Amino acid sequence: MSRTKMIITAAALLIAWAGLSASPLSGQETAPPEAVAVRVWDGDRFVSDLKLDDFELVEDGRPQSLQAMYLVRKNAIERREGGPDFQPDVSRKFFFMFQMFEYSPKLAVAVQYFFDQVFQPGDSLEVQTPMHVYRLTPQALAQASKDVVAKDMIDKVKKDVTAGNSLYRRLLGELKRCIRALEGTQSMAQIGEEGGDETTGFPSELILSWYRDSLIKMESLRAVDEKRILAFAQTLQQREGQKFVYFVYQREFRPEISPSLLQTAVANTPDQPQVIAYVQELFELYSRNVSLDPDRVQKAFADAGINFNFLFMNRNAETFSGIVMREQSEDVYKALSRIAGNSGGTIDSSPNPASSIIKALNGSESYYLLYYYPASQAGDDAFKKIEVKIKGKTYRVVSRQGRY
Repeated sequence: MSRTKMIITAAALLIAWAGLSASPLSGQETAPPEAVAVRVWDGDRFVSDLKLDDFELVEDGRPQSLQAMYLVRKNAIERREGGPDFQPDVSRKFFFMFQMFEYSPKLAVAVQYFFDQVFQPGDSLEVQTPMHVYRLTPQALAQASKDVVAKDMIDKVKKDVTAGNSLYRRLLGELKRCIRALEGTQSMAQIGEEGGDETTGFPSELILSWYRDSLIKMESLRAVDEKRILAFAQTLQQREGQKFVYFVYQREFRPEISPSLLQTAVANTPDQPQVIAYVQELFELYSRNVSLDPDRVQKAFADAGINFNFLFMNRNAETFSGIVMREQSEDVYKALSRIAGNSGGTIDSSPNPASSIIKALNGSESYYLLYYYPASQAGDDAFKKIEVKIKGKTYRVVSRQGRY
């Protein structure tokens, strides 16, 4: 083969290799270009005048050579700097996830703001409520005005949250009636359907069994399942464009039977070992930890390039006789806060969901996209830590913190 033909063949191979998808197990010595969305803040002001040379990106402790920088506003490229044009897809996919049981009218304010100020032609929206999933495509929006679509979405969210709240309230009522029956202040018949025959004298083990079953049902409503969240991240990883998730999570309290009432129930039935067994089972339910590995999930979200925003809706606990309303949000709060922090998203806590959502929407509107060619070794499937800094400045820099 002549030298000229060899050069042409080598060039063709390089072009073909550049078009392959990234795969840590593919055996490539050089990985395809990696894109990292970066937000730079000077206090509350987004810094929009940075140049490519101002950025420093380190992967697993090794400085990377940045190839290009894009300044993106909403879903449009405002400024570009660098070598090859990577032609990034800056279309936006919005995902709202509402894990809550009490509807707040402030949600209507947030939804209306989203359609008035944020949503643009070419964007798509998916809303997950406790009851349903709704998807809005750009084509669907073209058939109706933003005001009509916003009102329809508000009505759907209100209806679903209210329906979920109805089931939650019914279960909470069952737990309260069980406790009153255990106290002897209410008949067991009132625990079941209203209007049933008055029957008294039910043993404690049956009351505790009823309470346990209702508590398990309530737990299923607030379950944060790791497999489902990981599947969600993997699904989004396959989608093109920029992905923004806003997870609105309402503070939860678990209704527990007061320790003094449990002690009384055990003391009054010394010849009933099943009562002790039920009490022990309740303590196991009380000590349940959320089924979520924060490290594994946060890496999946960071790798998929998802901007995850965790918006904690605070509220005060209700008070009931004989019931201890135990804080039930700490495990979820810690896990989802870590996911948001490692994906470059917002973490906010407020009793007003509108202020939290609007703050997160505004915070993710503008960003830089940095491109670089990371070094990749055959069979290396380890998670690579990414750190971005601004040379000579003390700005607050927010970005996803790694990739596979």
